[in-house]
Amino acid sequence: MHEMLLLVAHGSRDPAWAGPVRELEARLRAALPGLQVQLAFLEHASPQPLPVAQAAARSGLRRLWLAPLLLGAGTHARCDIADLAAAIGRGCPGMTVQVLPILGELEGVLSGIAAALSAAVSAQGTPAPPQSPEERLG
Repeated sequence: MHEMLLLVAHGSRDPAWAGPVRELEARLRAALPGLQVQLAFLEHASPQPLPVAQAAARSGLRRLWLAPLLLGAGTHARCDIADLAAAIGRGCPGMTVQVLPILGELEGVLSGIAAALSAAVSAQGTPAPPQSPEERLG
């Protein structure tokens, strides 16, 4: 395999935080069998994206798809991802780096989240209206 999808998540000191992004990594590995899929974190967790990319370059990787697992275009998306892509380009000669859009800009992501949240609310049922003091006393 000469191509990699590098998923880059924010990271957290709490290891439980990474559960959903690790699940996404596993699902993408299953869906894209001809592509290396690797998860890395911008901060507070390991591995970090630059060492992952450098190791991949040393093993002969020629193309890296950088996928920021960020919902909104904050500082990480606007600055840190661009800086990371530039650092990978400098540190991995011969590797092509393609930065994919953040999650919130990918077609269908927001509608998928809205549908999932709507389904979750619906599954909880409609809350009962508040009772008056007389109704509570019976």
